[in-house]
Amino acid sequence: MITICLRNQQEKLKSKFRKIIAISLGSLMLIGGHQVQAGVSSQLGQGFIVSPEQLMRPTDDSATLRISSNVPGSKVFINGHFRGETPSSSRETFDVKIAEGTYHIQLVKPIDEYHEYRGERKNFTVVDFTSPALRINLTINLTPLGIIARQEAEQNARIAREKAEAEEKARRERIDRPYIERYVVNSNGTVYDKLNDVTWMRCSLGQDWTGSSCMGRANRYRFSQAEDAAKQAHFANKTDWRLPTMDELQTLVYCSSGQQRESKLDENGQIAKQGRKQLDGGCEGSYQQPTIFSSVFPNTAVSWYWSASPALGYGDQVWAVYFHNGADSYAHRKHSIPINVRLVRTGNLQ
Repeated sequence: MITICLRNQQEKLKSKFRKIIAISLGSLMLIGGHQVQAGVSSQLGQGFIVSPEQLMRPTDDSATLRISSNVPGSKVFINGHFRGETPSSSRETFDVKIAEGTYHIQLVKPIDEYHEYRGERKNFTVVDFTSPALRINLTINLTPLGIIARQEAEQNARIAREKAEAEEKARRERIDRPYIERYVVNSNGTVYDKLNDVTWMRCSLGQDWTGSSCMGRANRYRFSQAEDAAKQAHFANKTDWRLPTMDELQTLVYCSSGQQRESKLDENGQIAKQGRKQLDGGCEGSYQQPTIFSSVFPNTAVSWYWSASPALGYGDQVWAVYFHNGADSYAHRKHSIPINVRLVRTGNLQ
């Protein structure tokens, strides 16, 4: 009886000793995992790698997980614990014994301080007595430093954009101010030019004034037809409308770029040249079309407009302005193609 009791006590002591050994080995394994992870750069996967969770100690019956990726040499983290690197060939696998359970598996590889490869598989279930294969494809992502750099770049771009917009607004206001101050817009579809003491129709002939804009397509006329249309015009209770002189028509040219060539004739009455450049009053740089102050003269055709002035240096020609680029030119009074007309009268309507 005493012998049997002694044997039972010995078996209990052996069992307790085996548990202590198992617990010690498990603790050593987890401590070793933390030691490996401590050797990995603290910046790697920052904000991506999950906080470490306890890993169960694998047994002989545990699964062998085979991990591959499209980026060789990627560091493998399982539930936040660093477990090694994928092989140098994307065809080979990183094999690791892992206890039965569900895992969060993440792969990371640095590129530079701003970028790194990342890939992951969440809730990956592993069962004992198996050898599951897991393929994780990595993509390029920003590191925390990369995110900061991008935010700084976006902020700098925004500041530069706002500065450019403010400068452009100031430039436009500087260019537009003389036109705004010069024109007195009337409600009847006319506008008075204080600087030149003339009143213009806001619409081209053929268009209708709606009370706020010009509707319809402008008519086109041969020169004699334009003269007749001017004589017959009755608008805003006035009948003394006429074709503008070339000087008057040129005053309507508006270069939103703020860059305009000089308009000059040579001793023969032809458009002068400065080197290869024609001094035709046209716009330069980047400018809006039509080249007219559109808030005052809405829906103007990007086309030619007649003046009443003969182009003496060019025979039987008449001066015209091309509101595509604001340039002066001339058209034959009889054989030219039909072009547009805007009428003017001297003085104010009052």
